[in-house]
Amino acid sequence: MKPHFLYGSLLAIVIISLFIPSNAQISSSGGSIRSNFNPSELEKYFGAGDVIRKIPLSPNNRTVGIEWVRDTLYVLSQPLNITLPAVLQKIDPIDGTIISQFSLPFAGFVLGITFDGKDLWIVKWNPNPEIYQIGTTGNLISSFPAPDAVVRGIAWDGQYLWVGEALNQIFYQVDTLGNVIKSVSWTNAPVWPMGLVWVTEHSAGHLWTNVDINDQIFQLNVDDTLSIIQNFTTPSPSLPEGICYDGEFLWVADFDTDTLWQVDDGIISSVENNENDIKIPAGKFAGKTLSEITNAIIHGVQEAYIKRKIPFNEIVLENKSEKCLGEFLQFKMMETIFLGHLLEINPFDQPNVEEYKVGTRRILEGE
Repeated sequence: MKPHFLYGSLLAIVIISLFIPSNAQISSSGGSIRSNFNPSELEKYFGAGDVIRKIPLSPNNRTVGIEWVRDTLYVLSQPLNITLPAVLQKIDPIDGTIISQFSLPFAGFVLGITFDGKDLWIVKWNPNPEIYQIGTTGNLISSFPAPDAVVRGIAWDGQYLWVGEALNQIFYQVDTLGNVIKSVSWTNAPVWPMGLVWVTEHSAGHLWTNVDINDQIFQLNVDDTLSIIQNFTTPSPSLPEGICYDGEFLWVADFDTDTLWQVDDGIISSVENNENDIKIPAGKFAGKTLSEITNAIIHGVQEAYIKRKIPFNEIVLENKSEKCLGEFLQFKMMETIFLGHLLEINPFDQPNVEEYKVGTRRILEGE
């Protein structure tokens, strides 16, 4: 058995529950556990598609879009009568309690919501496909016609909006006045894209969508032509509607079962940039920082592992203090002891280490 599979064993779970540093984060296939996660709960490892949390919503909520806004979830609830406006609920992500809610300032069947850092953008499918900009308290700011007919799902990439078209599987990038910047077709798409979210931190592929048939979540690269980075099964059992990102995990919703799920995206953490970061002075990567290069290496390795379906684990230390590094080293020592036992290797016997010491002394002494 290869060592990197051992984290799935019961013994490894016990080892890590006992000895992992309290300020470390770990995941079985990328991603990470939230910073406020209780270390005593580390008996479960999260990989792409694993459910972190499940939240029931009010009966007959009919969720048609979700977005993460300032540490809370915004949930679109659609009445069956499309002459009535949908209701936007502010939801506690811990237990699903409705903190506040208001009716949208327009009527119709809506199918997606996104947040640009200040205002909300909502896509209406029927009647008359339209995109609306509203404030977080419900005031209407602007609107413009949608770029296509069967629109569902909307995301903000930091500068432009992305809108999904379900019938022909096209993703439109549009500005805030409705002008189409570009469009990307999803050739041989499995079925309609249902919700969209743009994750800036995911350099391999920023756009995520959940689809109806086969209940899959896809990570897509849409820089030029569309390519699939990874996909995995969504926990939504019926009609997935809406997807968002909370800074660490994805959230998905289901129209029929009135449920929200927080799921692992399978993405490993990035190295943070800092103001003293060194820039490459010349060559092909001139102007790139060491942090950017390190992140490219991290995500390149992650992408290769995901494509080959190779399980891997990640430990992220909170900082580089002596205490944190010491805890990590202690954990690795304990891990070595138990893995040595599993592999029937004596971890306290070091024949090869002693052999190189003997050779080093012989060379230095001129023998």
